[in-house]
Amino acid sequence: MKRKKWDVFISHASEDKDGIVDKIVILLEYFSIKTWYDKNILSVGDSLSKSIDIGLSESKYGIIILSENFIKKGWTEYEFRSLLNREIGKKKVILPIWHIIKRETIEQYSPFLLEKFALDTSKQTIEEIVIELIKVIKPKMYKNIYREIIWRELKSNAKVGKINISQLKLTGIKHTSLPKSLMLRIENLNYSVFCDMGLDFEKMVYNFKCDLHPHHEIAI
Repeated sequence: MKRKKWDVFISHASEDKDGIVDKIVILLEYFSIKTWYDKNILSVGDSLSKSIDIGLSESKYGIIILSENFIKKGWTEYEFRSLLNREIGKKKVILPIWHIIKRETIEQYSPFLLEKFALDTSKQTIEEIVIELIKVIKPKMYKNIYREIIWRELKSNAKVGKINISQLKLTGIKHTSLPKSLMLRIENLNYSVFCDMGLDFEKMVYNFKCDLHPHHEIAI
């Protein structure tokens, strides 16, 4: 299967660029999402229709910024129908975002879009919307971003204090046994590096058994 040139195509009305589209694109590109956005792609003399057709066909997903402005435009209608043709009977392609628009308006424009779960600028921040988009576009990246968000929340709510190092204790054994390959690495590490430092081999093994992911502790 041929790999797509862009991760997403941004279908929008030009009137919405300053209010929402530019902000979404900046954040998507910050997270290395390859985005077809006319403002960044087109240059003087380019064929508008040819460039849009290439963008539509060479993008994995199509983000549609549904607004009152969107449904009045001819180009956006063309882009929507092109993405719709790609999605019918296939995997998810269209990722809709509602922007200052009523449900009734969308229903009149396309009942199909009304059936799709959409993000909504009246209920979510731009940052939240982009994170949800990345969850679909790049699931692996989303997991890392989500971990970062959780870490920042934990860090911001953490209590700062001082403790004597002698008071620090291991949480106990998490693994009753270790793989032979890891045991061999621990043994080699002990005899090649720590043997002259008085570090007890059994103590080393115990420490590894207390680690949550002991196989990550020794890379080489």
